[in-house]
Amino acid sequence: MWPLPGWNSSTSPSEEVADLVGRYDHAEAIVWVQEEPENMGAWDFVRPKLQELLGGCGPLHYVGRPRSSSPSEGSTSWHAVNQSALIERAYADARGREVEEED
Repeated sequence: MWPLPGWNSSTSPSEEVADLVGRYDHAEAIVWVQEEPENMGAWDFVRPKLQELLGGCGPLHYVGRPRSSSPSEGSTSWHAVNQSALIERAYADARGREVEEED
């Protein structure tokens, strides 16, 4: 995994990301990890940009909470369980699910 420090929805550091990805020429996949639900974090914003930037550098995977109408788990205990599982998946099974190309 590689972090994208400072990348938020108002910036798009394409050159920095391209340089960073270029350092991992043996990478089998690129993984985006976020703790917010899929439809509430930066994923929907960065996915098309990453797909365009990565071209054929390997598949793009998502690891994070599923889409949800609420940003909250509704319970501190349930949040702790899901947060632990998310972190474990990010490191142990970082392949996540492959993202389909958008038309």
